[in-house]
Amino acid sequence: MFHVKQFILFLKFILIWYLVNGQSEVGQWADHFYYGKVLGVCFSNDGRSVGASNMGLFFYDGEDKSIQKFNKIHGLSDINISTIENIDGKIFIGYKNGNIDVLIDEKIINFPDIKLKTISADKQIVRFKKVKTPGGNFYYILTNFGVIKFDPDKNVILENYKLTSNFIKTNDIDIFKDTIYVATEKGIYYLPISKNAEDFNNWSKIIPFNNFNILACFHHNNNLYIVKENNIPGQNDSLFVKTNNGFVYTTNYDNYKFVRVRINEQNDITFTYRDRVVVRDNNGQVLDVIYQYNGKSLNPLDAIYDRNFGRTIIGDNELGLIDKYNNEDIRQIKPNGPERGSFFRIKYQNNTIIGVPGIWDLSSFNPTYYTEGIHIFRDNQWKTILRDVFPLDTAFDLTGIAIDPKDNKHFFIGSYGNGLFEYKNDEFYRHYNPANSALKSNSDILLRSNIGYGI
Repeated sequence: MFHVKQFILFLKFILIWYLVNGQSEVGQWADHFYYGKVLGVCFSNDGRSVGASNMGLFFYDGEDKSIQKFNKIHGLSDINISTIENIDGKIFIGYKNGNIDVLIDEKIINFPDIKLKTISADKQIVRFKKVKTPGGNFYYILTNFGVIKFDPDKNVILENYKLTSNFIKTNDIDIFKDTIYVATEKGIYYLPISKNAEDFNNWSKIIPFNNFNILACFHHNNNLYIVKENNIPGQNDSLFVKTNNGFVYTTNYDNYKFVRVRINEQNDITFTYRDRVVVRDNNGQVLDVIYQYNGKSLNPLDAIYDRNFGRTIIGDNELGLIDKYNNEDIRQIKPNGPERGSFFRIKYQNNTIIGVPGIWDLSSFNPTYYTEGIHIFRDNQWKTILRDVFPLDTAFDLTGIAIDPKDNKHFFIGSYGNGLFEYKNDEFYRHYNPANSALKSNSDILLRSNIGYGI
C-alpha cells in the first residue's frame, strides 16, 4: 500500500525545487516549511526567542524583528524534531529517530549515538533535562525506550537506565532527597541515587500509580510533585505531592489537562496546559495566565518564562510562537510559509505555485477524507485558503490543480468525489458537481482527467 507520509514528504522537497528561482540565487536551496505548529521553545543565550517546528528551528529578535532559521538545508542534520532545550548555554535538539544536534554559538555538532543504537524500540527523544541537587547537577535524556544520563560538555553517554526488562516510554525525571524518580507511561519508578541505576532489578515502582501514565515529576519549594493523566473525557489531570504518607492529591497548583512544566534558573515555574499557560514565581504566586492571542484560543505545546528577559514564550499547535513581554506586549511570530504542512500535488503557472494536500488511497482508489486547504505562493509570499472557509468546509481529498495561463489568480481545484471548485482573484467563485454541471460522479473520470490526476 502506498505510504502517504513518505509521498507527502517527497513532494515537500519537490516544492522546494520549484521555489528556488523565486527566493534564492541559482543553485541555492530555499525552505518553505510550515511553522504554525511550534512544538518546543527556549531562549537563546542572547535573549532571542527560539521556536521549533518538526522541520527546523527559528530565532526571533524582538528588537530588530529579524528571524534566523536552522533546518536540514541550513545546518541541522535531520528532520522531524521532537524537542529542544537550552542547557548551560547549548541548545539541544532531539529528533523522533533518536538523533541529536547541539547548537553552540551557531555551530552545530551532531550526536548520533542513540540513532545508531541497535535496539528494537522507538528511539524518539522525549526531552532533555538538567536536574539540580545539593550535590551537583545531573543531565538526562528522556526517550521512548528509557533514560540516558549524559555529559553535555563532552556529548557522551554516561549511563543507560532500563527501568524494567522491557523498553518503556519515559516522560520526566527528577532527583529528590537522594532518590531518582522517573515518570513513565506505566507509572513512576524510583531508585536511591547510591544504587546502580543501570540494573533494572534495583528499580522499584510506586504501586498506587501502577500502569498509569505519569506525565511529569518535579520538585518546587522543597516538595516533590507528580502529574497523573486522567483518560476520562471531561476530567482534568491530577497533581500529587509527596508526603510522609506517600503521594496525596493536592491543589497547591492548578489541575487542568497537562502538557508540560518548566522551572527556570530563578525557580519560577511555568505550567503548560492544553488551553492555557500559567506562570508562577519562586514562591508559587501567580504572575500571569495566558489563554489567547488576538481573540484566538491557545492550544499550547510548550512554554517558558524568564525573569531576566521579562518574557514568556509559548509554542502553539497552530498559532506559531507567541512572545509576551512584561505581561503586556504580546506578539505572534511565524516565519513566512504555508499554513499547513502537507502537499500531495503542486502546479506552477505564471509565477504562481498552487499546492493541494490530497490524497486518495492508491491501492483501493477509495477516498481518504484528507482535509486541508489550498496553498498559494506568489510574489515571495504564502497564502493559504483554509478548509474552514466555504465551500471547502465540506470538501476533502483536494487532488488536482489547473491554473488559467492568462490569469494566475484564476484557477480550478479538483477533488476526489467532491466536484470541482473554481476561484477568481483567489476567491471562491463556483462549485461544479454532477447536480449542476456535466461532471460525472465517477472517480475514474476524475483520475484520468487533468484536474484529477495531472499537474
